Amino acid sequence: MKRKILIINTGGTLSSVMKENGLAPGLNTHDMEKELHIVSGDTSLEIEDFCALDSANIFPEDWSLLARRISEVRNSYDGIVVIHGTDTLAYTSSMLSFMLQNINIPVVITGSQLSIKDPIADAMENCRCAIHMAASGIPGVFVAFNRKVMLGCRASKVRSMSFDAFESINYPYVAKISSLGMSIDEKVVPARNGVFHLADSYSTKVCMIKMFPGIHRSLLESYRDQGLLFHQHSRRDASMTLYADSNIAIEQMKKDGGHSCDVLTADNGCVAGCKAGFTFYEETEYGKGGVHSDQEGFLVLEGHGKALFDDLEFDVYPGLTMIAPAGTKHAIKRDPDSTPVKVFWFHSAV
Repeated sequence: MKRKILIINTGGTLSSVMKENGLAPGLNTHDMEKELHIVSGDTSLEIEDFCALDSANIFPEDWSLLARRISEVRNSYDGIVVIHGTDTLAYTSSMLSFMLQNINIPVVITGSQLSIKDPIADAMENCRCAIHMAASGIPGVFVAFNRKVMLGCRASKVRSMSFDAFESINYPYVAKISSLGMSIDEKVVPARNGVFHLADSYSTKVCMIKMFPGIHRSLLESYRDQGLLFHQHSRRDASMTLYADSNIAIEQMKKDGGHSCDVLTADNGCVAGCKAGFTFYEETEYGKGGVHSDQEGFLVLEGHGKALFDDLEFDVYPGLTMIAPAGTKHAIKRDPDSTPVKVFWFHSAV
């Protein structure tokens, strides 16, 4: 029985035509049907137009709508291919990876560097790769480009003028196409760990900052004051993420004469009551302590002292981790000959 594959067209270069001001999305699925069926192999294709946008004009609300559409039809197809512009393809594939949690079919995003109507384009080969990955039966969100398949959350566009535009960052390829056919490395595909869940909500308070020598702290502080999450991109590590600059928060706390500061809260991404921050314990006697309705985790970063969890007292020192269960009274003090005990804490909802 033929595998049933749905192709969802969102626009991008693959479905573009030359207009007065250059390439712009202009082909619908009917216009591309002949080419898509040529590369469909032994599959049954159905094609629909979702939108016709340059990928630079695809926004978070479009990610949610696309995820919802895939969620609606996922049980009617063996796999889904999404045609997308290349400039923001990696953003969409990453978001779909998190929105379509434990998806039960392959969802493959692809695009091209030239229009499918261009006789020397990479479009048909990329569609061929995407369709055959979608027919593989291996669930997950993937990117197919230049005869390679990558996890959707690992793909990044690294070249603008080459057909070999995408790389899998710090992770093996899921599949490659050679003269031997498509070779899939199933062991690198994360296993499903539950039933499908559509998580189509998102935070708009996110920004990406390229760090450089001499960047002024006032820039970071202005973002911090808006409650934004930071994503720092560096050459050494292309996906190092900072959700808040703790050093700025700590310095501000010291200026204010305080002993504790929140770093992660609902304002910059924590949900379900979770939050995180730092506390400096300077007193050599226990304070009144705290009791919470959720559990709280601790990591001691500096200093030596003691902790009292209900009636249990024990030593604290750098590197110690501990958890105060919900309803447990807890307090920390420093040793008389120690510097203040610096603790990172995290409230986790239960």
